[in-house]
Amino acid sequence: MSDSEYSQHQRNCLDGLHEAAEIVGESPTVREYDSLDVSPSSTAIKNAFGSWNDAKRAADLDIRSVAGHSRVSINETYFETIDTDEKAYWLGVLFSRSTISEQGNNGRALQLGRTGDKRYYVTEFAAAVDSDYSINEFETPESVQATTLISNAEFLDVLADHGLTDSARNVATLPPVPDEHRRAMVRAVLENIGNLGVDGGWTIRGRDGGDRLEQLKEWIDTLDVKHSNLSTKSGSPILYVSNTMDAAKIFEAAWPEGVATAPANPSVARTYAERIVEEHPFPETLSFTPLGEGSESDESEGVPETTGSDDAQPVEDTGSNVDPGSQVGGTEETGEVVVPLSVDTALLLDTLALTTDRSRSDIAADAVRSYLGGLLSGHDPNGDFGATAGVVDRSLNLPNELLQIVATTPDNLPLRNVVEPAIRSAHSAETAAVTLELPPESTSEIPTTAEPIADALLEVLNDD
Repeated sequence: MSDSEYSQHQRNCLDGLHEAAEIVGESPTVREYDSLDVSPSSTAIKNAFGSWNDAKRAADLDIRSVAGHSRVSINETYFETIDTDEKAYWLGVLFSRSTISEQGNNGRALQLGRTGDKRYYVTEFAAAVDSDYSINEFETPESVQATTLISNAEFLDVLADHGLTDSARNVATLPPVPDEHRRAMVRAVLENIGNLGVDGGWTIRGRDGGDRLEQLKEWIDTLDVKHSNLSTKSGSPILYVSNTMDAAKIFEAAWPEGVATAPANPSVARTYAERIVEEHPFPETLSFTPLGEGSESDESEGVPETTGSDDAQPVEDTGSNVDPGSQVGGTEETGEVVVPLSVDTALLLDTLALTTDRSRSDIAADAVRSYLGGLLSGHDPNGDFGATAGVVDRSLNLPNELLQIVATTPDNLPLRNVVEPAIRSAHSAETAAVTLELPPESTSEIPTTAEPIADALLEVLNDD
């Protein structure tokens, strides 16, 4: 295009680029241009030509990449302003799982790689940033790896402005993004370093310090989530949201259009949604049900990779699911819920404490003393419950509120086999039944004196 075909403003932009190139000695990056006393501004130049690279092409300047060479095209200022859900999502992907390293004389490079069935994060990212960098695939004994290596200096400088100056695993915090786009970034984080297990609860692993998980917890707590627990295991911070109802709130907030939300890995979205529906006591109330047509998700492919140092917490599958058909209608809103073996006793105590206006430790200690006292006197509180299918059904009658918070958690109180039947025996006059399934041999593990157990419970329950 000849100079006569450009507007006066565009010609001023080209003059500014040429002046900057003379000062720098080569085609300038946005950062280099902004450091100079040159006008118009880099923003005005990008607006005038559509992008920084298009402006440099119009000025016959090189598009810099590795060590100053003109080679591969990419929208190098894609992340300069996070003004869409798409940009926030892909920024979240990079802050979750990417590597930045020195490539010898070629300078820095960003590497994004996934196994073949997660190549969505590689191919769709490349499409989003208009990357012409090659996507390489190679076979490993376990799978096929898809990888792209991006060495555009300006692209990496923009990411550095957001705080991504090192591999994601070494970056302590998530970048600030506008509130209206934060859920998209959180969605990417949950897909890449989170895991929604078969029990319907979230497990999100972090790094030393846990700053990123603190940020996630702050966002989660704005959703009226009842129980989110940030703890440490083997020196690494872990954020648990074990209640399926709470997990559903997070999914509905981060995936506002359900399995049709974009951008998002559709396979992961469907897997997460199906697991919540399977465990939720009232799936018909969820905004993303019915899930609609679509192939069954392959859990081995749909679950985000959590291998290596980001391994997800193993979750025990007891094969015990909520049965919506067993719920009883009517104005009393009571019903029977089948709870998996790993039900958190602490939640049962929280509910009783709320409805009886007593402390958790008092409820547990009194229940255990009463229960073991009955055993030692020859009374068997479990005598009315027979064994079927290799388990003993222990029915615990609790207030209606329990239906809203009962869930599973990896952080269980000790002495479960005593606490659960003890609370069942001591609190059996309320409405709404919860059926707990325990191995029949657990009854033989009950000690012969109540005081050590009560004392241990008091110590654990008061250690908040």
